[in-house]
Amino acid sequence: MRFDIRHRAHYRYSAPVSLGPHVLRLHPRCDGSQQLLSFSCEIAPSPSLRCEALDEEGNVVVNAWFTGETSQLEIAVRMEVETRRTNPFDYVPDVNCSSLPMRYPPAQAATLARYREARQSSAEAVELADRLAANANNNPLAFLEALNTYLCENIVHEMRDSGGTKAPQTTLHEGKGASRDVAALFMAVCREQDFAARYVIGYQAHPAYDDEAHSVHAWPEIFIPGGGWRGFDPSHGLAVADAHVALAASIDSQSAVPVEGVYFGSAFESAMDLEVDVQTS
Repeated sequence: MRFDIRHRAHYRYSAPVSLGPHVLRLHPRCDGSQQLLSFSCEIAPSPSLRCEALDEEGNVVVNAWFTGETSQLEIAVRMEVETRRTNPFDYVPDVNCSSLPMRYPPAQAATLARYREARQSSAEAVELADRLAANANNNPLAFLEALNTYLCENIVHEMRDSGGTKAPQTTLHEGKGASRDVAALFMAVCREQDFAARYVIGYQAHPAYDDEAHSVHAWPEIFIPGGGWRGFDPSHGLAVADAHVALAASIDSQSAVPVEGVYFGSAFESAMDLEVDVQTS
């Protein structure tokens, strides 16, 4: 599938401010599942210095530094991406993916430790993990499928462009959440069964509801021996294939926000307008 994506974020401040360093995680990754065909990123006011770099997670980021004062910041990105993974199950899990809790080979376990141990433990997440594991006869892939389906059917999807990510137990208790909330909940439940899990931001071809506008979307990836990092989208109850474009992945949602930065000055109020347009062919 080919994506033509436009992403525009406009930040307004109630008084002139000085912009601190900013990190933009809006560059699509390039791997076996997707290929970047073109990319442009315009920033106004123009940074005094900018560079593309790899962050600690291996994501391509744009670092920007500014001088002077401004009452607004606008970031306009356009990209063309071709997604190639039509079958999300195009792998054979190895023998280390036969029973729960997950047991990775020693070399993988050392590399993946931080993605397994960064838990947001709660009694609710533990109970759900244990119940779904028992129902799946401790089969890892059956567990992941059951969790994906359960969250799709039991958590009402909501749009929330601003604000942080809810705690997993809050999402479970309220029975509703944005994609970032449901992704964090999926990860928390998986980590209770010792899966390596990470948080991904990007775009989707089809929003969860027909009348829903496009925005930045979030989903989890789980490391499966034999398959590598594999995405699941509990907002749709589907395994991720060619209908998603990934921008960045990290250990949690706080480390994978699309735009990260600070400002200094007397402005007591700020606002953001976000426009995302996704066309597919």
